Amino acid sequence: MVASVGLHAMALILSDVAVVPAVAVVGLLLGPMLAALTHRASTDAPMSIRGLLRGVPAPTRRITWISAASAAVFAVLAAVIGAEAALPAFLLMGAAGLVLAVIDTEHHRLPDRVVLPTYVLGATLLLLAATLTGDFTAWLRSLFAAAVVFAVFFGLALISPEGFGFGDVKLGGLLGMFLGWLGWGYVVLGVVAGFLLGAVVSVLLIALRRASLRTPVPFGPALLAGAMAAVVAGPELLLT
Repeated sequence: MVASVGLHAMALILSDVAVVPAVAVVGLLLGPMLAALTHRASTDAPMSIRGLLRGVPAPTRRITWISAASAAVFAVLAAVIGAEAALPAFLLMGAAGLVLAVIDTEHHRLPDRVVLPTYVLGATLLLLAATLTGDFTAWLRSLFAAAVVFAVFFGLALISPEGFGFGDVKLGGLLGMFLGWLGWGYVVLGVVAGFLLGAVVSVLLIALRRASLRTPVPFGPALLAGAMAAVVAGPELLLT
């Protein structure tokens, strides 16, 4: 009995280890498509699937670094989440987050054509994970967390519309959904980390004279980095 339990545990560990390089390869292969989306989704022009998988119209340099970044993000998420039913949902978060971070940095916008489909597909993948694991509590918590973060951010946008856009509100709700699957502690940690990172970036830009107090600084990348930090560091900070 003890031996069988030990073998089962070893098999789980090996499956978690094996999934990291496999998922990293998937991220690498998706890189050209994500690079193309950073161009196509940044405008309101109609999008087609022609050339999407090859990265058209992104230049080679962008395809290269986004492919590398995608592989790295996928590998980190696979290492943290493991070979779990919810992993595809978090890989979606990583892919969409990478696209949104680039677009917001370059154009100061978080397009609905990326955010809204990620809401729908993310909720669906998490529901599938809940069905496979029987943990519907986590799925309901993720939806409630999305609503709570959306409401809080919406209030902040009403108070300070100059510094907090509605795109940030929708992104906050989206990240709340994924972090809510992991637990309320992850939600709080992700939001706090996002605000702290945003503040640090703003202070650094002002100190380097790259911005002033009135310069609009995109907040989406900080929120996304904060959510990623919560997923990665959460097990150490919240479960100890």
